[in-house]
Amino acid sequence: MAIEVLTPELRKTAFELAAEVVIKGNTISDQKTKFLEELLTKMSIEAQFATTIIERLTNPTLSHSVKRS
Repeated sequence: MAIEVLTPELRKTAFELAAEVVIKGNTISDQKTKFLEELLTKMSIEAQFATTIIERLTNPTLSHSVKRS
């Protein structure tokens, strides 16, 4: 799998980009949540990092105050 050749920083970037594609309109369905959780596990991403990204994408008021990682 391509994930295996990514550095930890590139895995974070890939997760963030995937989350941006999956989360549209500041909402996230249960199916999309499950997908992101599976991706998080497969990519060995820290839960706090993922939570920060998802909160930023689902809460438009945070998107201006939180810098991208």
